[in-house]
Amino acid sequence: MGREINSKPKYGMMTDIDFSHVNLAYLIQARDLARQNPAASALLLDIPEPLACRLASMTPASLAQITEFKPPLVSPRLHAWWWERLLRALTDGEPGELRVILEHAGLLTDAANRQTTGGNRP
Repeated sequence: MGREINSKPKYGMMTDIDFSHVNLAYLIQARDLARQNPAASALLLDIPEPLACRLASMTPASLAQITEFKPPLVSPRLHAWWWERLLRALTDGEPGELRVILEHAGLLTDAANRQTTGGNRP
């Protein structure tokens, strides 16, 4: 029998997956944003602003160490229904629907940040 749809794979089953370069690219982008706007970076990453400032000061060599970490560093924060809608729009080639879905992602992320921080960054 196959795995149930809602069950999550165990970490041991993912040992052959390598997200190291995705992790590095993510950290580089996050660092660059933190350098430009620490407050926006803190909000996006859902971290306190002092951590965003710390991220902004990291060197390429420091960030490159993340390539030793193979599992995904981050995971999607959106609900399964949103991903289902996104994948359907990508499959169907509907650019208008895709734009609406991606705009909705920003709204969901903003709402989630307000819930976890009470609308205020620590």
